Amino acid sequence: MEGRAILAGSCEGVTFRVVRDEIRALAKGEDTGGAYEIFELKGPRESGPPLHSHPWDEAYVMLEGEVEVTVGERKMTLTPGCFANAPRGTLHAYRILSDEARFVVVTSPAGASDFFADLDRETQGSTEDLARILGVALRHGLSVPLPPPSA
Repeated sequence: MEGRAILAGSCEGVTFRVVRDEIRALAKGEDTGGAYEIFELKGPRESGPPLHSHPWDEAYVMLEGEVEVTVGERKMTLTPGCFANAPRGTLHAYRILSDEARFVVVTSPAGASDFFADLDRETQGSTEDLARILGVALRHGLSVPLPPPSA
């Protein structure tokens, strides 16, 4: 499968509700021959997933706001112009520190858009049903480690 030309305006593209974030697909796997996907993510303060890993590489380019990103053992606060890359299989997470944040997410190979679409369809962006969220994540090859036991 080959990629296709894309010219998209600032409000075009399907937007997925992923927990508390809005993720607008700029290029999905079907657009790129499965090579990569590109998204614009917008979220409010304190949103972001727990530590997790998945079968695709994921990179962030900060556009607006501040986001604390963890990749493996490393942690950094990203501000506009900063970049982070989490290779597939690497535990990583982000947490939005500013009132709002916006960043570009690039994934490779394709797969993230299917996960986002499934999660949006199953939860409509709600955080209420953690078991449903985890079920969708597991179906798409995500791994979420258990938190350490309380002392």
